[in-house]
Amino acid sequence: MLEMTDYQISRSTMALVPIAHERLCTKIIDRNGIYYSTQTAKELLELACYDDGCTMDGKRKAVTYTLRINQKIPLPINPRKNIYAFPTTSPDKFDCIWIFVTHIQGIISIDKHKTLIRFKNNEKLIVHVSKYIIEEQQKRTTLCMLRFGDIDQLA
Repeated sequence: MLEMTDYQISRSTMALVPIAHERLCTKIIDRNGIYYSTQTAKELLELACYDDGCTMDGKRKAVTYTLRINQKIPLPINPRKNIYAFPTTSPDKFDCIWIFVTHIQGIISIDKHKTLIRFKNNEKLIVHVSKYIIEEQQKRTTLCMLRFGDIDQLA
């Protein structure tokens, strides 16, 4: 287990998964490996948003205002670097996983309430929400990318 207390979200971040551990809070699935952090996903996301000059709450409010999305709001973490993520459930719930949309290769339904996400590097992650919810979140995040992103980076 590789513990990183100072992990920074980057273009290689694929998912943030909460864990119940005495010291660690987040499992980070990254193109370069699996890491663990003492910071929560919200704390990691907040710091990444600061790097882009805004708070996480400010970015969420901008998405809500612009796209009229009020729940499970996708997050334009750093549009200049093409870093966007979406929550699998309400970010206030412990089991909320953040998926970084540009890494998704495929979405496979396991059953009514369980979905396998396959990333472009062949890593896999099972989430406890339906395929429909993941696909809808992916669509919302794509809208967010079109609204806030640099069109040249979306290709």
